[in-house]
Amino acid sequence: MLLALIVASLAALLTVALMDASRLRIHAAGNTRDAEVARYVAEAGLHRGLSELEADITWRAGHSDVPFPPDATVYGFMGVRVSQYSVTAADGPDGTVEVRAVGTVVRPDGNVSRVLTATVKQGG
Repeated sequence: MLLALIVASLAALLTVALMDASRLRIHAAGNTRDAEVARYVAEAGLHRGLSELEADITWRAGHSDVPFPPDATVYGFMGVRVSQYSVTAADGPDGTVEVRAVGTVVRPDGNVSRVLTATVKQGG
């Protein structure tokens, strides 16, 4: 009887440990996915900034908290996520323009952001 109780306790401990390890792997996978989404959203913001500069090289207004893709919400195991980007342009040295885009995945347990920058040379 005592041996059966010990074996059952060990089995329960092993089950809890395996469930905890699986939960951690699932969260790690979600974090990796959100980091990739944030990078892709930052890339979209960078393209938006470069497109604005192509149309008007004097553009420096920037864009803040632009949802991307528009009207898109992702529901995951960690709750609702919304992705957005902000993009800025500033004059750099030697006639260059520095474009900086931040892609962010907004989620209930903390945001994930990635930053991309590009330097554009005016006139060539």
